[in-house]
Amino acid sequence: MRKKILNNWRYKVSAIVISTLLWLFIYSEHQPRFRADYPVNIQYLNLPISLRLVDREDVLRIRLQGEPAALNNVNNETLKATVDLAGLGEGIHRVQVKVFNSTGARLVRRNHNVQVELEKLNSIEMPVKLGFFGSLPVGMRLGHVTFTPEKVVIYGQTDELALVHLVVANIDLTEKQKTFRVNVRLSAVDDQGVPLDDTVKIDPERITAVVPVKKEFVKVVPITPRFKKGSGKGGFSEADFYPTVVNLVGNEDALRDIKTIETEEFDLSRCEEGGVFPLRLDTPRNVFANVDRVTLSCRSGQEITLSFLVNIKVLNLCENCTYQLIPKKMKVTITGPDNKVNQINISQISAVVDALGLKEGTHDVRLHVELSPGVENAQLDFNRDKVKLVISKKEE
Repeated sequence: MRKKILNNWRYKVSAIVISTLLWLFIYSEHQPRFRADYPVNIQYLNLPISLRLVDREDVLRIRLQGEPAALNNVNNETLKATVDLAGLGEGIHRVQVKVFNSTGARLVRRNHNVQVELEKLNSIEMPVKLGFFGSLPVGMRLGHVTFTPEKVVIYGQTDELALVHLVVANIDLTEKQKTFRVNVRLSAVDDQGVPLDDTVKIDPERITAVVPVKKEFVKVVPITPRFKKGSGKGGFSEADFYPTVVNLVGNEDALRDIKTIETEEFDLSRCEEGGVFPLRLDTPRNVFANVDRVTLSCRSGQEITLSFLVNIKVLNLCENCTYQLIPKKMKVTITGPDNKVNQINISQISAVVDALGLKEGTHDVRLHVELSPGVENAQLDFNRDKVKLVISKKEE
């Protein structure tokens, strides 16, 4: 056997060498021969909320080898570098960089490491305050809202934490007709209400709230003006007032015995031609009224001006969207004969914006304000023609 193996051994060795060289030649001909270095921004992920990065490397140079077409296919989507900071504590760490390569070229070096330094942030504990926007439908009222957690920890540097005035959770009440549960993102604000979300970090970032919405009892009763005894002739021959009825909302027991709502006392001797006086309503405790005063006019046919604070409505909002209006209300002024203007109530004034075709984002939209048909000889005026409409997707 040994003789067979050693027989013509020189030829056999030569054949092996030639075969190896031939394989290397073919391999080198079919392997990419072009290399290039690329600077890639490092993305740092999962930084613990109680820490901040005080020292790090922002750019990693990655060498690729491949055909020109593959090397030209390098961008922020095909070549990425990330560092996972989860689980790290305060101090200096040597961490691995994970490279995502979908260029078609190959990495010359697969293992990359960078050094980072993490520093512990200062922290304070603060209670959460609830804020509400939007309006419940008529006849519904808000119950006692419960939420958890009621306190959160805020992380930041000392001068940053000193700016924090409140931690707020804003809850949308628009058209809510029954009790609901909502998960709300928290926001830290300064004493001017300016968000500090890019400055400090909140732990946890969200609260869960249970918002009770209960049905209210509504009762419509007449308004009775109360005049000072012995003043003028009394009655309505020298004065008229509007509105003449009021909607009361409250507990059924509290509303049951209410037959009328009186105004504050008025001295008719003050009633001169063309005089207009606001009279406050004496509304019982624990009962809410849709108006808090009436307007008394001393002469029919005299031109008067009334002002209303009108809620702005949004039409044609995109599906699964929510919105915020800035401002939510506007002042509308109506001028005309008192026997006409005094008959106008706020329900006859519409202020709307059309969101048709608008998507997520902030938009300046035109206001459309008008009176209901049938209101004659009245001049409509308002203090703005545009509002800011912020549209966002509903949170799931």
